[in-house]
Amino acid sequence: MLSRITTIGVYGFTAETFVAALTGASIDMLVDVRMRRGVRGHEYAWANKERLIAEMAEAGIQYLHVRDLATPNTIRKSQYQADAAEHTTQRHRQHVSSAFRQAYGEQVLDVFDFEGFRNSLPDDVSSIALMCVETEPEACHRSLVSSEMHQRWGLPVVNLLPPGYEPE
Repeated sequence: MLSRITTIGVYGFTAETFVAALTGASIDMLVDVRMRRGVRGHEYAWANKERLIAEMAEAGIQYLHVRDLATPNTIRKSQYQADAAEHTTQRHRQHVSSAFRQAYGEQVLDVFDFEGFRNSLPDDVSSIALMCVETEPEACHRSLVSSEMHQRWGLPVVNLLPPGYEPE
């Protein structure tokens, strides 16, 4: 039975430190909430779909892709415009815009079947990690998902960050 929610991004991790963070936090299932399950850059090739699934299997962590929690392209594009206005990039973003929060809430969180999701988890899954790419949880929609889960179920949320990470 689900009792804990964790979030994790890809940026700043290596395959080894990513797996170590998950195993160190006793994660049973990695829940990938990306639309496209790939990351640009050779240093993050390990986080592309097939390699990531293989890494999780080797570590004994179940893997689940939940595309219904991914950010729709229209919302993603509006965040890129907000990033440009703030002179930042996705890799250096510290928070999502208020327009992003509102649109994601209306188009994704308000329609997602959270109870169906929770009930569909195998009985042996007590800890999940919501995964996307951004380092900073508040810079990513996974923080909105974990916040919604916390509000609905009262479960604690822990954010895993790369070793040595210092916010800008």
